[in-house]
Amino acid sequence: MDKEFLEYQPYAMSKYDKEGNCLLFNSKELEYRDISNNELNTIYDNFTNEQKQKLEELIQNLVNENDELFFEYQKNDKYYKIRLILDNQNNIISTTSDISYEKKLELEALEEKENIKRFDDAIKGANIGFWDFFPQEGKIIANKTWVTQKKYKCEDFRKDDALFSEIIDGLNKWSTLVHPDDLEPTVKIIQDHLDGKTDIYEAEFRMKCGDGSWKWILDLGRVFQHDENGNAYRMNGVHIDITKLKHLQMEVESLKEEYKLKSRLDMLTSIYNKDYFIELAPKLLEISKENKEICSLLFLDLDHFKKINDTYGHLVGDEVLKETVNEINACIREGDILARFGGEEFLLLLPSTDEEQALHLAERIRLTFTNKIIEVNDIQIKVSISIGLTSTKDNNYDLNELLKNSDNALYNAKNDGRNNTKVFTLI
Repeated sequence: MDKEFLEYQPYAMSKYDKEGNCLLFNSKELEYRDISNNELNTIYDNFTNEQKQKLEELIQNLVNENDELFFEYQKNDKYYKIRLILDNQNNIISTTSDISYEKKLELEALEEKENIKRFDDAIKGANIGFWDFFPQEGKIIANKTWVTQKKYKCEDFRKDDALFSEIIDGLNKWSTLVHPDDLEPTVKIIQDHLDGKTDIYEAEFRMKCGDGSWKWILDLGRVFQHDENGNAYRMNGVHIDITKLKHLQMEVESLKEEYKLKSRLDMLTSIYNKDYFIELAPKLLEISKENKEICSLLFLDLDHFKKINDTYGHLVGDEVLKETVNEINACIREGDILARFGGEEFLLLLPSTDEEQALHLAERIRLTFTNKIIEVNDIQIKVSISIGLTSTKDNNYDLNELLKNSDNALYNAKNDGRNNTKVFTLI
C-alpha cells in the first residue's frame, strides 16, 4: 500500500505501527481529523483525552490479523467512524468514513422514540388508550393504557411489550368486553363511519373490566386511509375513561327528576299540586274521550277549616290537612288523581268512572270523615267534608267546564248544611 493508492480512496485511510506511530496517510485523513500534515504523527493526534483513552483500549484488543474494531468520533458538526484492522505485518490499517448523515438519521430516530415515550408517559397519566383499527382484517393495535385502563394485564391482551402492539384476537376481543346492551348500537356507529356517513366516529359505551366492574368509555376516531377501491382500510382514535363523568351526569339527571317530581307535588301533603293537576288532567281526559270512557271529578272541601286554624293555630291545621289526605288516599284507587287545589280544597279525578260509581266513592270518603276524630298534640278535632261531583256523561271533557260544574255542586253541598255530596245537574 503506497501513498498514490491511498489518495484514490473515497475515504480517509492511514497506516500506523503497533505503537501507533504514523507510517502513511492520505489527504482525506487530514480533512477528517481536522489536522495539518505536520501535526499528524500518531494515531492519537488531535483527539481529546477521553477519545485517546477509548482508542488505546481498542488498539490493545487488536491482536490478530482477522480482528476488526470500530471507533466513532465527532469533529465540529461532523461524525466519523474508524475501522481498525491489522495487516500481515502487524501494522494498524485505519479506514475512516463520514457517517454524519447516518448519525443524523439515528439521532432523529432516537429523538422520535423519546418523543413517543414522553407522549406515552403523558397519556398514561391521562389514562387515555390509543388504538389503530384495520377493519378489513379485524385487527386492533393499541398502547398499554388501552389494556390497563380496563384493569387487565398487558400480556393477556397484547402480542408483545412494545409501546404499540397488536391486540390478541383484535375485534373479537373488543366485542366480548363491550356491554351487551351497547354492542349493537356501537357497531352501527362504527359501520356508519366506515361507510363514510359521518366525518368523525364518536360513541359512548360500557366495557367490562378485569375486576368485574364496568367502565364508561368515550371512543373517538376517524378513518384516515382507504384502499384502491375507496374502502376504509385504517382508522385510529382514543379510548377515554368517562366513568366518573357519566356517574355525575346520571346523578344530575336523577336530581333533575327528583326536582321535577317535587315541583309537581304539594309541599305539605305530598300529593299533586294545582299546577300539575291542571297540566295532567286534560291529557287524561283526552285519552278517555278517545276511548269513549266516562270520567268523574270530585271537588272536596273540609268544613269549617278556618275555625280550626283560628282556634288551634295553623300548625295544627296543617296536621289536619295531612291526615285528611291520608284518609282520602285510603279510599281511592291507584289510577285516581288526587291534588290539593288550595287551602283546604282538593280535587279528585276518577278515570273510567261513571257518575254512579263516583257518587258511591264520594259518599265513602264523606262517611269516613263523619265518624273521624283527628288527634293532634292531644287535641281531638272532629272534621267533616263536603263534596261536589260532576262527570263527562254529556260528552263534556273540557277541564275548565268540569271544574266549574264540580265547584257549583260543592257550593250546593255547602249551602245544604255541609257534610254532604251534591251531583251537578243541568237546570
